Amino acid sequence: MLQKYIPKAVGPVLYTKTCLYTNTPDNTFIADTLEKKGYPQISLFVGSGHAFKFSCLFGKIFAQMAIDGTGEYVDHVKKYFNIDRPALLDKNYEQDNKHVSNSCQDQGVMDDS
Repeated sequence: MLQKYIPKAVGPVLYTKTCLYTNTPDNTFIADTLEKKGYPQISLFVGSGHAFKFSCLFGKIFAQMAIDGTGEYVDHVKKYFNIDRPALLDKNYEQDNKHVSNSCQDQGVMDDS
């Protein structure tokens, strides 16, 4: 296929990698608004490869945050998944190996069974 459409792109395979994804230094999602930057109407959610499992829950949480700022997990999300936490701001942050977070489960938000 490449030979037909982009012949100069054809060549030997240099290397391959599978299942690449990014993650935060503390292995915890980012779920926050940009309110502190002056954009309270903008919400963001950053997760790694396993974040898709929680998309429905975080959709519900963000809807509750947008409507009236309250909900079952809203305070918890604001506390543990904020964009201002040390793992994201401190360039010298090192993961505490005793507690390798698995996002929501370790914070007691939900059971992944």
